[in-house]
Amino acid sequence: MSGVGGDADDRQPILGQRVKLELNTSFSGKDQLTTALRAGNLPNLAEATGTNMARLGLQGNSDNQVELNELTYRFPVSPKTTMRVIAVGGSLTDFAKPLNSFLDDTGEGAISRFAQRNPIFRQGSGSGVGITHKFNGLLRLSAGYLANDANDPTRGFSRESGAIAQITLSPRDRIDFALTYVRSHNSVRTGTGSRIANDPFRGISDAIVSNSFGLQSEIGLTSKLFLSSWVGFTQASATDLPNNPQAYSFNWAATLAVPDLGGNGNLLGLAIGQPPKVTQNDFIQRGRAYVDSDTSLHLKPSTDGAS
Repeated sequence: MSGVGGDADDRQPILGQRVKLELNTSFSGKDQLTTALRAGNLPNLAEATGTNMARLGLQGNSDNQVELNELTYRFPVSPKTTMRVIAVGGSLTDFAKPLNSFLDDTGEGAISRFAQRNPIFRQGSGSGVGITHKFNGLLRLSAGYLANDANDPTRGFSRESGAIAQITLSPRDRIDFALTYVRSHNSVRTGTGSRIANDPFRGISDAIVSNSFGLQSEIGLTSKLFLSSWVGFTQASATDLPNNPQAYSFNWAATLAVPDLGGNGNLLGLAIGQPPKVTQNDFIQRGRAYVDSDTSLHLKPSTDGAS
């Protein structure tokens, strides 16, 4: 993949790559152990551009050294209930689907990070456990918890963590709606949206508790045309600052996916939306509320060819 790095007076083309090997193992035919290895040198373009708006969905820089990217185990608890245990590389999307099926995939989906999913799904990663229960063919409940450095006795589950609960309604084939709630601690940074949305208290707070709400939908207009959309709202509180200031951010998006266009395995996608921006903030800097005065719009076409 080619790109641009450096400042305005020193721009240089770059060449990056990423390779991922995923191994799926089953011991009973109903469970699945997933082990994923990854190597690459794709940089975080936010460092070169100064904004998370430019971040890619498939970035990852290990200096081309092979690393363990994921280690998870999924198994049935009952005919309607499935549990997932994650040792390495967990995401809240491992527990609840963001309903953007064709663009959410890191390797074969949207090129940009924001177009993959509602950013509230990024408020939690690491190790943890989750469960999914299907009440019937129409309704299912998903819940999970993840924490970074969960094995570190000096940090554990109190440093960066996120919990998710989602109710998904599927009234018909190829039609899904979901209501999502995420509770996180020091995980408000999603790597998408404005600088203020990722750091609403200017790095002063070390105890940010956030409550996020999302509404997602995915509708198969035909067997080859899928429309997805979402809205997301986050209320973040700095619990270690005087008066516990609160910040409120909002985002929305709509995506269109056309799988197998022109051939099996091809994908054409289009995404438009507003990345997270802070619309209200009790945190005051230089006599002014620390909010986003402008609104950014994200427009991204995506294509992926069959291998």
